[in-house]
Amino acid sequence: MIRLPERAHLMGRRSTALLGALAIAMSGCGAATSPAPASPTAAALPTAEPATPSPVVGANALCATDQQPCPIEAGTYTTDPFEPPFTFTVDDGWSSDRVFADGGQVSKGTGGFVWASGVTSGRVADEGVDIEPGVDGFLAHLERFDGFDLSEPTDTTIGGEPAVQIDVTTNDVQARGLYFVKEDAMNLSPGEKARFFLLERDGTTVILILEAYAATDFDAFVAATQPLIASITWE
Repeated sequence: MIRLPERAHLMGRRSTALLGALAIAMSGCGAATSPAPASPTAAALPTAEPATPSPVVGANALCATDQQPCPIEAGTYTTDPFEPPFTFTVDDGWSSDRVFADGGQVSKGTGGFVWASGVTSGRVADEGVDIEPGVDGFLAHLERFDGFDLSEPTDTTIGGEPAVQIDVTTNDVQARGLYFVKEDAMNLSPGEKARFFLLERDGTTVILILEAYAATDFDAFVAATQPLIASITWE
């Protein structure tokens, strides 16, 4: 869950012109009393096919402010002002928990969906540490936590972008300040399990997390949130 030690969780026109036919009139010569010869007409130029406008699906804004959660209805939401922004779709029962330029969170029942970017620091065993940029840098950071069970990293895609997936089981480890964003921190508690998706987008390392608050709920939560992950579209 995202929370600081004494704080609540973090992360919560176009127009088309049709070409008309052009008629080229030609004058005939002859007596004034003779009928003018018929004027040949140029063949009509090919008509451009009108473009079919792509429907613009309006994404809703997430409503959390000042780290205060609020319920959201089923629909598609934008992570704006997060950079790089993306949209995702949820069903009923979710809440918006955090909305930051460098992170955010929505949650439902037994877990949450968390995102962050530009992470450079965290804490391991109450010691502040730097986190190297890039997917490999964050993977190396996860390996610092004695007691974590880490799955083998695997390749996947998020919104069409190549990504790395890795599962983390905390066991008995209390990971306060796993990483920091400007206004909050990501914490993992003992007995949790989370799936991390790591990727590069617009030159920034992006971290996406499906966090099950109890490891026993992990499989069900991941299955239930698969449509959310599949719906992610980069803006």
